[in-house]
Amino acid sequence: MDFNIETAQIIATTIIAISAVLMGVRWQLAKKKLHEVRQLIDVVDDALDDDKVTEDEFRDVVNKLMAVAHEDEIKQIIQTLRAALKF
Repeated sequence: MDFNIETAQIIATTIIAISAVLMGVRWQLAKKKLHEVRQLIDVVDDALDDDKVTEDEFRDVVNKLMAVAHEDEIKQIIQTLRAALKF
């Protein structure tokens, strides 16, 4: 196989096409994650609206948090929330 300008163009085009597909998928995932974070913030804002967090509101926050974070992150955040909210 001769390595000429046409071969280099094919390789470059293939790399660019694969990169574009991967970045498109990552962008969609990032948008989904951002939407989930916004929903979590809305739930937290609703819970803090009356300066009292009920157990149901706390559960709503935890459920939304589970949709956003990974399991190890969730455990750490829940411990912090329980300490802060005295649950």
